[in-house]
Amino acid sequence: MSLNQSNLSSTPLDFVVAVSEESVNSTMFQYMSQNSFPAMSLCWTQVENGPLIPITLAALMAGNASQGGTNGTNPFDVPNWTNGEPMSQDLTNINNSAFACGIQLQIGIPAGMNIPGAPNQPYTNTLPYMVSLNTTNSNTAIFNLLFAQFTVVYPTFGRSGLSAYNNDSQPSGSSWGITVNVPLSQITVSPSSAPSNVQQALSKMGPGAFSIQQLFFDFLNATITDAPTQNWPAIVSNQFTVAMLEQLIQQNEQSQGLASVGYTITAGAVQPSTFNIGNLEMVFEEYEPSTESTQMLNTVNYLCTVPGGNRIPPNYSGISWNWFDTAAQLGTFDGVVAINRNTLAAWIYSQISNNVMQNCFAPYVRVWLSGFIDMTVNWQWNLTPWQTPTVTYPATGSTVLSVNYSSSASDQAGLNGDMGGMKLAPSYSANVSFENNTIIIVQNLTIYLWVSSLSTSAGGNVVDITITDTYTLGVNATGQISASLSSSTSNTSESPSRNGFLNFFTDINDIINSINSWIQNFTATSITDIPVSDFNSFVFPGSQTFTYSNVAFSNNQDMVSCIVYDDPAGAATEAKTVKLYSTENFSHAVLNTNPEETAQTAKNG
Repeated sequence: MSLNQSNLSSTPLDFVVAVSEESVNSTMFQYMSQNSFPAMSLCWTQVENGPLIPITLAALMAGNASQGGTNGTNPFDVPNWTNGEPMSQDLTNINNSAFACGIQLQIGIPAGMNIPGAPNQPYTNTLPYMVSLNTTNSNTAIFNLLFAQFTVVYPTFGRSGLSAYNNDSQPSGSSWGITVNVPLSQITVSPSSAPSNVQQALSKMGPGAFSIQQLFFDFLNATITDAPTQNWPAIVSNQFTVAMLEQLIQQNEQSQGLASVGYTITAGAVQPSTFNIGNLEMVFEEYEPSTESTQMLNTVNYLCTVPGGNRIPPNYSGISWNWFDTAAQLGTFDGVVAINRNTLAAWIYSQISNNVMQNCFAPYVRVWLSGFIDMTVNWQWNLTPWQTPTVTYPATGSTVLSVNYSSSASDQAGLNGDMGGMKLAPSYSANVSFENNTIIIVQNLTIYLWVSSLSTSAGGNVVDITITDTYTLGVNATGQISASLSSSTSNTSESPSRNGFLNFFTDINDIINSINSWIQNFTATSITDIPVSDFNSFVFPGSQTFTYSNVAFSNNQDMVSCIVYDDPAGAATEAKTVKLYSTENFSHAVLNTNPEETAQTAKNG
């Protein structure tokens, strides 16, 4: 399975959210097919062979012939006409005006066309994807503007004036969409302008320097790649295609020509080691090997690093594996969350570091003589916790984190220690491994004690305890990742007593009691919440939130989980969909998370 090949440790990335091209498109088609949007009218005038001049429909109709207007005639209401047929007053007004062309369009799903991937396809023709991969530039998308209605009206003039009037509309079963290359961009937006669920996610993150970024298709910098070829009028296929889009984009500069595909909450300053987003790039990745039938397996990848982490190179395409195997998986899940093994291991260490360091002891031993002619042997000992261990992150293998600390102290009294001596040598290790769907943390603490008095000596591990904590990852009933803990303890410590260990060492019980008090904090780890379940508060791919369907570790120990979009129609879920609506002259896609807002906006147009 492709998820098993995830190997983010070979990249500068800390985690990736990847969603299929199919899922992004199904989200957009779903909303568009359930809503109707207002029509927009665009008109141009032209004097002889001069430049095309855009004009509003109202201004065109208000103007008289001397002003180039149609004297009250709506050009979209004038039917087809050819020379030789009776000329109406409306045609006379057109003939006397400078009207060159009019386009009336309504964003939506063309009639008589199948939606890609939808069941029970009733029609012969299927629509293209609205959003697809640009194989020549992973930071741009190919965006197909689709129209439920598209009407083109224009006069044709001969030597003696008007020779024909054309009123052509997109027929049922055809799509007069326009294809553009659109850069993928992001801007910082104020919390007040973000959707309610994004604001709620921000409030849950507590105090800190966070900002909300909107991910969008930047139509202001779009380039036309293709005009429709399905039988639409030749006049639109050339000069008016460019003019129409330029006018649409220019007139929408105030709203920045955005089509939103999601929001992220990013950290504006270096935060502790968590899964907050520090840097983010959005790119398209092509399924390999690429064929016409694998387009749906392409993915939109949100490439992320943690605050203070690596910078992501522009146009980065260092992911060399597919996220999906087959088209059948698209019906099971919408995308993937993958976390770099090193990133997760570092986070785990941040959670257990206190537990680790309080079991890393620096020993102290002193042995000296006192009394009459120095015949009394004295012992003093101590263990000081909170020492700094050596921490390593193996590059390969199931062990992702290794923590080690050891130290020793010794002293003696008399000639070459013939009166007495002591050695105290604590050692601690913790190894974290990722296997299948488990996180296994094995801790071992040993304390070696050796004591000599005159010609007698003995020693052993007065502490030798191993604690194994196994966290089994799963998905709970609400679709969030959970971790259940099971622990086991192995104790092979030697338990000396005055009679069984060192019958000559009168302080043996004192030192054992001291050691027992020192190691009382050696307990199971306490990773209570692995925060991958918070990813759906940070990224909203395809403009929907998501839940998890399973979780496991890849062959390279990345944590990977399949994700499924929340059902916007579900009773327990707010509507979180791409919303396309018409500003003054252009379609603008936003993330809408409030059903009441959706209804009110639709009511207001």
